[in-house]
Order: sequence, then C-alpha cells, then structure tokens
Amino acid sequence: MPGKPLLRPDIDLLLSDIDQALESKVETLMIGGGAMALRGQKTATKDIDLVFTGAGRRESFIAGIAGLGFRPLLAPGEAYRKMGARIYKDAAGRWLDLFGERICNMFLVHEGVLARATEHLSGRRLRVLLMSPEDIFLSKSVTERDGDLQDMRILYDSGLDVNRIFDEVAFQAARTDKIWESFLAVRLGEFEERFDMTVPFKARFEEIAVRKMEERNRKEG
Repeated sequence: MPGKPLLRPDIDLLLSDIDQALESKVETLMIGGGAMALRGQKTATKDIDLVFTGAGRRESFIAGIAGLGFRPLLAPGEAYRKMGARIYKDAAGRWLDLFGERICNMFLVHEGVLARATEHLSGRRLRVLLMSPEDIFLSKSVTERDGDLQDMRILYDSGLDVNRIFDEVAFQAARTDKIWESFLAVRLGEFEERFDMTVPFKARFEEIAVRKMEERNRKEG
C-alpha cells in the first residue's frame, strides 16, 4: 500500500525534482487526490495519479523517475491491478500511478478533458495540468479504491457543473459498448448510502440507463 500521505509541498517538491531529472519535454495530467490537494480541496494524498497522452510521454517520464530511485511495483494488490496503471514507488514510499489515455480501462482522456484542465506547473521540461473537478468526480466513479467515495463527496460539496458531467458521460458512453449511465447510477447509489444523502441527478442517469438497456434489448431481440 502507499506510504505516508503527501502534502502539497511534498507534491510540488517531487514535481520539481522530476522536472530536473527529465531528459525531454513531457506533459502530464494530474488526476485524483493529487490534483485535489494542489487545489486545496484536501490536505494530502496517499498517491499521485498521472495520465499521459501521446506517443512516448509515459516512457520518457519513467526514464526520468528511474534516476530518482523509483522502481516498478509488480504486485500492488487487486484493486490497484484493475486500474490499468503502471505503478512506481521509491524508497521513501512515494507512490505514482501512471496511466495511458484510459483511466481504469474506462475513462478516456481526450482533448475536451485536457481543455478543461488548469495548468499547475510549466517547468524546464515538465508541464503538469490539473484535471477539472467534474472530470475527477467521474474518473473516481470508475475505481474501486478505498477513499474514492470520500473524495467524490468533497468534490460534490464544493459544487459541480452537472451539465458538464452529463455531457462528458455522453461522450464517454458513445465510445464504448458499456452503458456508462448504468454504472454511474450504481456508484451514485453507493455514494448516497455511504453518506445518507440524495444526489438529485442520479435519477436522470437511471432513466437514461433504462432507455439504453431497452434499446439494446430490442436490437438484440
């Protein structure tokens, strides 16, 4: 499991070290708790999740962090294995989850996601973008890690653009054979149960999921 929590200064220090260690320019999108910590939405994160799009960016990043003592973690546990990330850890217990363009083999990081992100660092060779709160909320809905529901609660309480969420779910659903709305409705049900509250927009996802399932059954029937 990940080591001690990383505070914002710890994250910034690590990013600065990586910036100096890289041999070529790399752009990455920080998602999850790391992005939330840098925005001040939570105090710390237990790991740093980064997404790389474009050929060779993740490999260039890995070559850089190897010089800082990061090594691949080959047996991180079932929940982490399902995420589809390459996981690296150093002697201090700092934990990096490195994704390709799909988070947890589901959420596709595309130009719209990158356009909504905000720049946190433009260093010598490392550029770091922070994923938007709405996209973090959605990306955390497709994971099974402990603490993701709590992060979703923080994001929910901070205020989310619901229309943006529905637009992104429609985009994601159009690019997979999964009924995204059904999956999200179930996750929001878990969210409601955990926090004993009602999410007003869950019903709309349920309605869309039912309609899509009926359409699929008609086509297959």
